Amino acid sequence: MKDQLISEEQNLTEMARRTMARRGFLRQMSAMTGAAVAGTMTGVLGSTPTATAQTAQVPSATDITTVKAILNNEYMEAEFYLRIAYGTGLSAEDTSGAGPAGPVIAPQDGEVKFNSAALKAIATSLANDELAHVRGARATLTSFGVQPPARPTINLQESWRTLGELAGIGNDFNPFLNEKHFLLAAYYFEENASQVLKGVIEQTLFQPLQSAAAGLLGDEAYHGGYVRLALVVAGEFERTDQIAALRNRLIDRPVPTDPGLGTHSAPILAPVDANAMIFDRTGREQLNVLYLGVNANAGGFFPNGVNLA
Repeated sequence: MKDQLISEEQNLTEMARRTMARRGFLRQMSAMTGAAVAGTMTGVLGSTPTATAQTAQVPSATDITTVKAILNNEYMEAEFYLRIAYGTGLSAEDTSGAGPAGPVIAPQDGEVKFNSAALKAIATSLANDELAHVRGARATLTSFGVQPPARPTINLQESWRTLGELAGIGNDFNPFLNEKHFLLAAYYFEENASQVLKGVIEQTLFQPLQSAAAGLLGDEAYHGGYVRLALVVAGEFERTDQIAALRNRLIDRPVPTDPGLGTHSAPILAPVDANAMIFDRTGREQLNVLYLGVNANAGGFFPNGVNLA
């Protein structure tokens, strides 16, 4: 068993290295996509829409609110992963904007001392990607002629303790403490985004937003997959299942429910339906997960709520 785990660790390290190289390419593509969206908007807003096809190219108020909601989530994830990987969060340049700004409540020295090179690579990849997502979402709003919302108050301290209590994994749960706690926290975050983005793609008629959401969905699904694989290697089946059960209670939808991690002999590496397709989740269900309460208006990771100004 020891030799098997060492082999799995080596394979995971190599996978993470290749993933980070691929992320560099994806970030270049993201920048090109952002430029294309900005160019499209310049052309559209510089002319008078006189036909249905032209009007469909203008983002709706709902589209703009959706991107703002995505940005709030990316603020939270970037602040978390940057602190885990580098010990520091987003810059003021990446967080200024409209509406009520707030601090990030987090440990002074949040950088995790990783024993595993593979897990360190995963944390670094997540941090770099989420930073790119913040900048991409802000650039998209700017291309719409909209000032991005400022980063609201984000709680990365008491929120994790509350989550640990609600999930039944202990009131001392702290992802800044060690790499296994970090993985469990990453699992809680990474099971959300791709499902919500699927719903965004289904609801918007604005093609540039569909394209951007599809690109984000692909990256977030990668995140969820290799976090699940890392949890399998770590043997964290019981606590992962407890966190999955909490998410299902917060989402508060009878079906479909997200599976946990399975077993070491039959791990579940992708939470999909019978057709091997990811579930869709609504924005309200996402807020339940982030606020740590069904139909709550604030709480959990956003003690004052998200900022959609």
